[in-house]
Order: sequence, then C-alpha cells, then structure tokens
Amino acid sequence: MKKIALIFGVTGQDGAYLSKLLLKKNYIVHGVKRRSSSFNTERINEKAYLNGKIIISIDKKYFRPTEVESLLGDPRKARKELKWKPHHNIRSLAQDMVTQEINNINDTKKK
Repeated sequence: MKKIALIFGVTGQDGAYLSKLLLKKNYIVHGVKRRSSSFNTERINEKAYLNGKIIISIDKKYFRPTEVESLLGDPRKARKELKWKPHHNIRSLAQDMVTQEINNINDTKKK
C-alpha cells in the first residue's frame, strides 16, 4: 500500500519541493493551500479521496484571517527519512534575492 502525505502550504516553495520529492518516492500526495493563494492552484481540490470516499475535507470555519507571525520547522526528519537536502544555504538564498531584485529593477526600466 502506498504511503499518503498531507502537505500544508503545498503552493509555497517548500511545499512544492516536498510534493515533488514525495511523488518521486511513490507517495500519494494531498496538499492544503492558504486561502489567499491565488496562482498555480487549479489542480488542488478542497477534498481528499481514498478508494472513492472523502477522507479529508476543508471546513471554512478553520480558515485564519491573517498569516502566522512565526512558523518554525525542524528539517531533521526530512533529512533522515527522505534523504532531503536543502537547495539553498543562506549565502545562495541572499544571492538569489539580490539577483531577482536587480532583474525586477531592469525590467521596470525597460518599460
């Protein structure tokens, strides 16, 4: 029987990477998105099914009106069990952010 994963924040960068990794490992992946997520969500359903039965559904009373101020995670389990490795360290993350800002400025100047 395939393992099933439920990913909260599936439309975010980490959720997308985790989904891809788990799909490659033959998991069945279900994702939960933020209410305010607006792009790249056309394939995400508000219900999860198993053998034709609804096993997870979204109750709108649990939607939160704003974002969480601080959300911390521990990647050790993903590293150990999934052999996950981060794509960025702090230096490469900062470089990507600066490069993107420069590209945004250059795109604005072209208009």
